Amino acid sequence: MLRLRQHDLRALQEFLRQTYAVQSLDSFRTHVLSGLKQLVPSEITAYNEVNLCTQHNEVVYDRPGAMSLPDGEQIFDRYIPEHPLIEYSKRRRGHGPVKISDFLSASQFHRLGLYGEFFRLIGVEDQMVMSLPSARPVVIGIALNRSRRNFSARDRLLLDLAYPHLLQSYRNAEAWTRMIGQLKLIKALLVDSAAAVIVLSNTGRIETITPRANSLLTKYLDRRAPRRDVLPELLQQWVEEQQMRLTDSSDVPPSLEPLALQHNGSRLSARLFRDSNQILLLLEESSPAPERIDGFGLTRREGEVLAWVSRGKTNRDISAILGMSPRTVQKHVEHIFQKLGVETRTAAATKAMEQRDAVKLRP
Repeated sequence: MLRLRQHDLRALQEFLRQTYAVQSLDSFRTHVLSGLKQLVPSEITAYNEVNLCTQHNEVVYDRPGAMSLPDGEQIFDRYIPEHPLIEYSKRRRGHGPVKISDFLSASQFHRLGLYGEFFRLIGVEDQMVMSLPSARPVVIGIALNRSRRNFSARDRLLLDLAYPHLLQSYRNAEAWTRMIGQLKLIKALLVDSAAAVIVLSNTGRIETITPRANSLLTKYLDRRAPRRDVLPELLQQWVEEQQMRLTDSSDVPPSLEPLALQHNGSRLSARLFRDSNQILLLLEESSPAPERIDGFGLTRREGEVLAWVSRGKTNRDISAILGMSPRTVQKHVEHIFQKLGVETRTAAATKAMEQRDAVKLRP
């Protein structure tokens, strides 16, 4: 039975240690290409994603300039149906190391157009491939290429031992990349919405704050702190009090009521949510609803939007108040401008106030 040398075991252990430290799919690819070459030497190491429907291979090489054949990638695409390892991989959802010489003799390989037009010209006589699970029609293959048919039993054993760890690392990287993408999307949606949200670390430092939340802090708490990662003092004290209530084990804590602040007839509520690592503050502003503006041929909804415009509210504010998207509010504003024969919010607000005053003066 083949036994690995001590130095092979050390190299394998180092490769696996780095493999589990990988996080994103991009860093996984980078590590695989550089790390495998240290574990099992090859002239060219490549990470391939072959689309069986479009007959196109998206490939990343271990170094710039590894593909020295002009139009080599296009030539390879043309001969994808001939490749014995792609044919083998497409019938499986991932597999350990196999090589061309497992399937074809040298003379059989040399008779292929794939060899004559591609592999011969880049100096490759054998290739060993491991495949990772993927959704069809894509086949993912990590390929090690050599100029001679000299992949050894030791090479295959090292890759056999590494493969289950590569597989788990790939799944970890997929999950991590998916989560980061979701977090970026959530953050983008928050920043681009009327939501007023503040995410705090468990020490109370601001990690994320949406523009709407920042605006409300300035309006209600005159937020002018030199450090933008610190809450205004009043809100910080309230957060700390809530935290103490949650961690007090001497008695059942009372319900955590929202913090309420007043400003010029409007009201701000702050609600606290938390898990083991983060605290989330949700800020909500409420104002007494103005009377709807009637007349000018406005619909009921347009009259409500105009009333809030006359209060100086932005489209983003109005979307939060009336529960519609900023785009819908913008459409209503455009229709209001047309019906009032104005071009600015100020002019629309002036007409709205004139209409309200005229109604009040009527006997």
